[in-house]
Amino acid sequence: MDNAGNFLDSSTSLDATQEWQAIEEKVGLNSTDDYYSVQLNSRSYFEVVLNDLSDNADISLLNNNGSKIASSSHSGTRNERIARVLDAGTYFIKVHQVDDAEISYGFEYRSNHLPEKFQFDVKSFQDDISLTDTKIFDADGASNISKVDFWLKKEGERWRKAGIITEFKDKIDQITGEASIGFDYNIDNLEAGKYYLWGRATDNFGFRSNGWGKIFEVKNFVDPKVENVAPSRLDFTIDSSNGGIELNDAKVYDANGIDDLEKVAFQLKKQGGEWIDIDDVIDFKQVDNNLYGFDYSISSLEAGNYELKATAYDKAGNKSESLKSFFRINNLAPSDLAFEVEVVEDGIRLTDTKLFDANGINDLSRVDFWLKKEGGNWQNIEDAVEFRSNQDEYGSIGFDYSIDSLEKGNYTLWARVRDKDNKYSNSKQETFTIGNAAPVQLDFNFREISGGIELRNARVFDADGINDLEKIDFQLKKEGGEWIDIEDAVEFSENKDGSIGFGYSINGLKQGNYQLKATAIDKAGETSEALTTYFKVKNAAPTDLLFDIKTIDGGISLENTQVYDANGIDDITRVDFWLKKDDEGWQNIDDALDFRRNEDDSFSFDYSLNSLESGDYVLWARSRDKADSYGNVWQKSFSIENVAPSQLDFDIQTSKGRIELTNVSVFDANGIDDIDKVKVWWQKDDGVEGGFADISQFRKNADGTFSFDYNTDSLQNGNYKLFARINDKANEYIELEKSFQITGVVPPQPEKDWFDRNISDAEIRNQARKLFSDKTLNRNDMIAILEDGKDNNIVDATEIKDFRTILSNASYLGIDDYVRVLANKVVNGDTANKSGNLQAGSSSEQLDKLINKWFRGSERPQTPHTYQYAKGSLFQNGISHDDIRQGYINNCFFLAGLGATLVQSPEIIQNMFIDNGDGTFTVRFYKNGVADYVTVDRYLPTNNIGNLVYANAGDYHGNDSNELWVALAEKAYAQLNEAKWINQDGTNSYNGIGNAGYLSDAFKHITGEKAALGRFLSFNKVVNAFQSGEVVGFGSKSGGVASNIVTSHAYALVDYNAQTQKFTLLNPWSTDNNALKSRTLELSWNEIISNFSYWDSTISNVVST
Repeated sequence: MDNAGNFLDSSTSLDATQEWQAIEEKVGLNSTDDYYSVQLNSRSYFEVVLNDLSDNADISLLNNNGSKIASSSHSGTRNERIARVLDAGTYFIKVHQVDDAEISYGFEYRSNHLPEKFQFDVKSFQDDISLTDTKIFDADGASNISKVDFWLKKEGERWRKAGIITEFKDKIDQITGEASIGFDYNIDNLEAGKYYLWGRATDNFGFRSNGWGKIFEVKNFVDPKVENVAPSRLDFTIDSSNGGIELNDAKVYDANGIDDLEKVAFQLKKQGGEWIDIDDVIDFKQVDNNLYGFDYSISSLEAGNYELKATAYDKAGNKSESLKSFFRINNLAPSDLAFEVEVVEDGIRLTDTKLFDANGINDLSRVDFWLKKEGGNWQNIEDAVEFRSNQDEYGSIGFDYSIDSLEKGNYTLWARVRDKDNKYSNSKQETFTIGNAAPVQLDFNFREISGGIELRNARVFDADGINDLEKIDFQLKKEGGEWIDIEDAVEFSENKDGSIGFGYSINGLKQGNYQLKATAIDKAGETSEALTTYFKVKNAAPTDLLFDIKTIDGGISLENTQVYDANGIDDITRVDFWLKKDDEGWQNIDDALDFRRNEDDSFSFDYSLNSLESGDYVLWARSRDKADSYGNVWQKSFSIENVAPSQLDFDIQTSKGRIELTNVSVFDANGIDDIDKVKVWWQKDDGVEGGFADISQFRKNADGTFSFDYNTDSLQNGNYKLFARINDKANEYIELEKSFQITGVVPPQPEKDWFDRNISDAEIRNQARKLFSDKTLNRNDMIAILEDGKDNNIVDATEIKDFRTILSNASYLGIDDYVRVLANKVVNGDTANKSGNLQAGSSSEQLDKLINKWFRGSERPQTPHTYQYAKGSLFQNGISHDDIRQGYINNCFFLAGLGATLVQSPEIIQNMFIDNGDGTFTVRFYKNGVADYVTVDRYLPTNNIGNLVYANAGDYHGNDSNELWVALAEKAYAQLNEAKWINQDGTNSYNGIGNAGYLSDAFKHITGEKAALGRFLSFNKVVNAFQSGEVVGFGSKSGGVASNIVTSHAYALVDYNAQTQKFTLLNPWSTDNNALKSRTLELSWNEIISNFSYWDSTISNVVST
C-alpha cells in the first residue's frame, strides 16, 4: 500500500521517540515522492534510515520551508541514512524514486531530545557550598539524564574533577509552571578563597548539554557585633527578554533591618561605552531574618553586550561590595506596524502611524515603502527614516510620511519596518484612489526648416503632473491629400510656470502646402482640444553626399554611404558615378538608384565595382533629385592591388582504386593568366602520401571561373584526404582539403599485433589497443578497460583471463606500479574485498563496487560522524611537522610516524600521494618493503558544525585554506586496516586504527624500511641513528611523567642539538606549547630517561622515495 503523503502539504505525521520505529511503504509510478513530517519540541538528535529497497531511492531532510538540510543518495539498493542535531521545529522527510520503477522500502526513525539550558546557583557557607536553583531541560525527562560532571578550580590552582551526580528528579516551577530537571549537590571542607565551579550534563545517548559555571568565594564568617554595619550579600540573577532584563531572586542582607536600607544603586555600561547611572531600587521586602528582596527591570535596550553594576547603601551611607553582572540583549524585530491613508488632492499622507520596537526608538533604521499602480509593477519609493515617540500608554513610535503628484488611478501602498540589525516587522498594505484631470491649453508656434518645420514654445498644462501625460498626438495632411498619423511627442519637461514643455520637428517632406493637427492625451485617455496650424514646404536640393571606399578582391565596395534630401527619400532620383584609372579618361559608370532611410533621417545606398585591373583610381559622384537639382560633388581615390586566387573547389569521383576530379572551379580576380599552377596530392589516414601533380593547363567555365583535369589510380581501401594548392604568379595562394574513401579493393592481410595475439574479448581488445596508442595505459585507461567487463551485466571467464593477461604484461604496456597494484586487487582479489572477490559470473554491480573501492575510494572508513567534502589543497606552503594535529582517536603512533619521517625525508611524504585530478588521491604504504596503495576521496568526518574530528580536528571543512595531507593519510591508513596486515583490528574504520599501536609499524608502513621495536634507551645509539638519517620516535611511560608530557604516548624526534645535547620531540596530539600538554618538548637525555621507556627507529638509512 502507498499510504504516505505524496506532497509536502499532505505529509504523513511521525511521532518520533527514543525507540526505533519502523514503517513499510512504497513509491509508485504515478507518485514518485513520499513525504513525512516530524515535530521536535526542543533541540534533538534525529535519525532516519531507508532500508530493504527494491530499487534505487534517495532520502532528503527538509526544513519547515521545504529547503533541503541534508540528503543521502547512494546508488542501487544501498541503505540511505541521515542523522542530524536539529533545533526545535517542524521538519519533513522526502523519499524520492530515482528510476522509473515502483519501489518498496523500509523506513525506520527515532529521536532523542538533547539536554540544554543547564544552570545552577551557588550558595556558600563558612567552609562549604550548596547548589541552588539547579536546572536541566530535557523533553525526555529525568530518566534520560545519565550524569552531571563537575570540575572545581581554586584561584591560582589547577582544575580538578569535583564529582559526578547520577540522581535526578523532575520538577515544576510553582510560579512560572516551567518543567525542568533538578538535582542536589554540595561540597564540604573548602578552604577560604575564590573558586570557579563548572559543570555539564550528559544524557543516556552520550549527548552533552551546555556548560555552566559560577564564581564563588568561601570566607570564615564572623557575625558583626557593632551597632551599624554596611549592607552585604547583594545577589541576583538576570533574565533577558523582549529588549530588556528582569532581576530574579534579587536580595541583600542588612543586619540593622529593612528600615536601615536606603537604596540599591544601579549603573549600566554597553560594550564599548561608558558607565551611566540608571534608576535605583528603594522598595524592599523581607525574605528571611535580615535578608531582603527587591524587584528590578530595565526595558527598551538596544541589542548588544552589557555590564550591570549594583551597590547597596544604608541610611548611614555605608555600602556593600559592588556586584557586577554581564548579560546580552538580543535584537528583536520591530512589530505592530499600523497607519491610515488620507488622500490629499493628487497625493496622500499617512495618519495614525504606529509601530513598536522592544529595543527602543534608536534601534529603528527605516520604514520601507513600495507603491504599485493598478496594472503596473511595484516601485521602491522613498522611505521614512525619522521617528518620534507617540507618548501613549503603550510606548508606541510614530513617523510622518506623504506622497505628492500621483497620476489618476487605483494604488496599493506596502510598508515594512526594518531595524539596524536588518530585522523586519509585519508588513502593512493599504489601497487608495487618485482622481484625474484632462490636459488643457495646448499651444505652440513654428519656424520653417529645410524640408519641414520645427515647433517653438510648445507647451500644455496637466493638473495631474508631467507623469500623467501619455503623448501629444500629431496628424498631417498635404493639400489635396488625406490626414495621416505621424510620430507623436512622448518626452516632456517641466517649465517654471507649471506648464509642461516638449520638442517636435518634421522634415523630409515634399514641397507643398500642409496642415498639422495636435492633441494632448493623458494616461487616463482624456484629451485636450485639438490645435491645427498651416505651413508650406519648399523644394531643397540634395546635400551631404559622402562615402568611404573599401577595397575588395579585384574591386571596391562603398561603406558609410550618406546623402540627405530635406524633401524626403522619394525626392532623390540617383547618385551619378564616374571613374578614372591612372592617366586614362573619365568613364560614366553605373549609378546608385536605390536608397534606404537611416536613423538620423539621412539616406544610404549600396554600391560596388568588380573585376578591376590593378592600378590607381579616382571615383567621382554627385546626387540629383526629381527637380534636377544637384547636390555636392564627392570623390575618393583608391588603388587595386594584385589579389590571391579566391576560389578553389571540386568534387571527387571514386571507382575502386581510382579517383577523378569533377565540377572543378577556380577563380582569380586578376584573370586566368594570373594563375601559375595547381599542386595536387593525396594522403591516406595512415600517413602515406602520393599522387603528386603540378597542373598548369586551365580553361574558362561559363560562369567566369576556371577548371583543370586531375586523376590518379592504384589506391588501396581506406580513408583519404586530397590536398590542392593554387598559386598565382605573385606566389599568393589558397588551399583546399577534401576527404574521400576507397572501397572494393582487396587489401593485403595485416599482421596481427600483441592485442590480437593475447586478448580474446573483442571489446576489451579494441579498447586496450586504442588506449595504448600513446604506448602507456594510465589510471583512467585501466578503469575504462575494467569497465568494459560490465557488458551483458556479467563478468565472464574470458574477460577475467584478459584482465590478468594485461596485468601480467604491465611492464610492456607501460602501466604505472600503483595502477597495477590497484587493478590487481580488483581482478585477483584481496582480503579487504568485503563485497567478494571478482570471479567468472560476477555481476557488473560487483565489478563496479571493486573499481569504485580501489580506484575512487568509495568505501570510506566507518565513523559515527558525518562525511562532508573538504575544501583546500593537499599541501599549503610546503609541508612541516607543524601540519600534524591528532584528533579524537588514539592513533598517535601513526601521526608521530608521519612527523618523524617528514623530518628525515620530506620527499617520502610528498611522494606518498598521487592526485588523480578527480577529487581522489592514491596513497602509498609499504608491506614488507613492497609498495601497496589505497585510494581516498576528499570527504572527511565532521561534527555537527562542520569541523573535522580526526586529524586536523577543529578545522572547518569548507575552508579553502585547509591542508589535507595528514587527514588523507590517516583516512587511507584506516582503509588499509581492512587488508589485515598493519597489526590493527582489520576493520575499515577510524576506531580500527585508534586502539594504539607501535611506532615501528608506522615507520615500516610509511618508509618501506625495516624498523626496530622497543629499543632500550641509549644516548649514543639514539644520536647516531638520528644523525645517520634514521626515523626515530619515543614512547612515554605509563605514569610518573612530567606534567607537560602525555603518558603512554608516541612522540616523534624532530631535532637534536649537538651543542646543547637537547632533543626536540613532537607531540602530535597537542596544538601549541601553551596547552596543558606541550606540542614540542626540548629535553635533555636525563629528562628523556625520566619520562620515556623505549625508542623505535628504522634500522637502515632512509632513502628518499
